[in-house]
Amino acid sequence: MTAPTNNRTAIPPSKEPMPIFWALVWWSLVGIGLGLIIEIVFAQMAAGTWVWEGPLNLDSTKWFDVSRSTITTVGIFGLGGAALLAYRRQHTSERQHTLDERKQGSVDKTDLRARYTTAAEQLGHEKPAVRLAGVYAMAALADDWHSAEEDEQRQICIDVLCAYLRMEYDPDSDKAKTGEKEVRLTVIKVISSHLQDTSSTSSWCGMNLDFTGAVFDGGDFSSVKFTGGNVTFAGARFTNGNINFTNTELSGGNVIFAGAHFSGGNIIFSGTDFAGGNAIFTRAHFTDGLVSFAGVRFTDGNINFSNAKFTSGLVNFSRSEVAGGSIIFTDAQLSGGNISFSNAKFIGGNITFSRAKLNEGGLNFGSARFSKGTVSFNGATFATPSATFARARFTGGVASFAKTRFTAGFVSFKGAKFTAGTVAFEAATFVGGHVSFDQAEFTGASVSFLKIRGAKPALLTFENVSSWAHPPEFPWAPGASPAWVLPTSLPPGTTPSLLPENQEDVGLPSSP
Repeated sequence: MTAPTNNRTAIPPSKEPMPIFWALVWWSLVGIGLGLIIEIVFAQMAAGTWVWEGPLNLDSTKWFDVSRSTITTVGIFGLGGAALLAYRRQHTSERQHTLDERKQGSVDKTDLRARYTTAAEQLGHEKPAVRLAGVYAMAALADDWHSAEEDEQRQICIDVLCAYLRMEYDPDSDKAKTGEKEVRLTVIKVISSHLQDTSSTSSWCGMNLDFTGAVFDGGDFSSVKFTGGNVTFAGARFTNGNINFTNTELSGGNVIFAGAHFSGGNIIFSGTDFAGGNAIFTRAHFTDGLVSFAGVRFTDGNINFSNAKFTSGLVNFSRSEVAGGSIIFTDAQLSGGNISFSNAKFIGGNITFSRAKLNEGGLNFGSARFSKGTVSFNGATFATPSATFARARFTGGVASFAKTRFTAGFVSFKGAKFTAGTVAFEAATFVGGHVSFDQAEFTGASVSFLKIRGAKPALLTFENVSSWAHPPEFPWAPGASPAWVLPTSLPPGTTPSLLPENQEDVGLPSSP
């Protein structure tokens, strides 16, 4: 743990003023001398002659007038001296006040450093009750450093609390069962309580929080606001229990889960407002449990699952709304578990599964609405037993499956409605599995299968299509679809092909 630094402010030397007694003596002598000079001048003016020209003939009345004028002038000079004396006293008082403040500030910071040592010792104590006291003491100390305008020291106190969570921890150990879990949950609670109100003087919003490699078996981060700084859970392990991020706000900075391992429990982001910043899950590994973004609205920022591995569990985006920003699954690997966007609405932004390998598990876009933005599976591989876009509605935007490979499993567009926008399967390859557009409606969207290639045992079906009002574009002549496409006679009006009319397999041999 890093101890606070000693940054005492040096008091600059200053010249000591003249002692008050000698100042008064000096001023009095100046006043007497000035009074004599002024009286002589006034007397000469009243007599109309100079002293070296002869005696000054003045009667008592004129001498009285001269004396009165002299006294008045000297009195004004005396008032100036009194004002100067008052200023000197004020200056001395202010200087003393400044010295007292600096001295008090030095004493206060010394006290804060002593409190840091005490709180750190409490956090390392063997008794859970003492460690709990240390958690609250360290948090209070962070707030007091902020009041002292020492935010660098505040960050150190926050780092200590985060470091406590990074220490080695086994949720199944006897230590965890005898109070350690309660201490850790309290650390999370204290941090979370400081991330609620950005206008509060005790807010930690915008500060850095480092949970790298920490083990979480519960914790409540609900309603926190990530408005800046970096919050990192990189390499953290989420083993069991509930980690609650409901109703959080991500409007700046980065929340990093890169390389994190989700092996159990529930991570809930429901109700979260993604209005900026980045949530980064690159290289994360999902082997069990639930990570839920159900009902979340995305208006800006990025959620990045690039190179993540999904072997079990569920990542749930059902009923979410994507109006901006990006959701990225580039090069992700689905070898188990499920990713669900069922009933989601895509009204802007971008979502990409480019080059993703969907080998096992399930991918669910059932009943999703695509009205704007871009959804891309370019270069992805579909071999999953279940990938569904059943009853999805394509009313705008772009859904692209260009150069996608369908090698096994089942991909369903059953009952999907294509009324506007663009859906492109150009240059896709079908070498295995079944892709079904049964009962779909093609009424207005631009759907293209140009340049596709395929061969048995792949199967591409358009059985019982509800409407061919605006049919897709195919690379073969009407009625000349290859054997792996059903029905063999597609409706008239499809794009003529330059390929031989009787070619059964487009671009591939008859076997995979």
